[in-house]
Amino acid sequence: MYKDVRFSKDKSPYKTHFGIFIRGGGKKIEGTGYYLHIEPNGSLIGGGCYQPDPKSLYKIRERMIADSKKIQQLLNERKFVQDFGKEFYAEKLKTVPKGFAKDHPMIELLKYKGFAVAKKIKNTDLTSNDFAKETVKSFRNLYPLNQFLEEAMGKK
Repeated sequence: MYKDVRFSKDKSPYKTHFGIFIRGGGKKIEGTGYYLHIEPNGSLIGGGCYQPDPKSLYKIRERMIADSKKIQQLLNERKFVQDFGKEFYAEKLKTVPKGFAKDHPMIELLKYKGFAVAKKIKNTDLTSNDFAKETVKSFRNLYPLNQFLEEAMGKK
């Protein structure tokens, strides 16, 4: 809409996808939520906490250390892994986060800059009769992680 293509060789649209972030509490995106991204050959569903502010990120890392059994249990839950795998959909630091020990057993998890997950969706899945039901099922599998992150940030 804001891309003037009249004199450009590249006539592709400015935006080629539709995205919606679902979260209670108004327009301000703070904390966790659920995401639906629709794009030809690139659709996905997901959620979590994408790019939290530095204060929230530190709180999440601290909570992961304090409650390491719980976060490991959440991330290794069979249904969660089937939907979202074992990697977060976020950038990772190359070095150790400030204030954390480099030999910590969970250091690879603590290097993440965000704690969002995503699941790719095929074009045919978007138009299936079960799409809404399957999406809700995946969001339910994500709910415990979102609750953990919300509690860690003090938003709940």
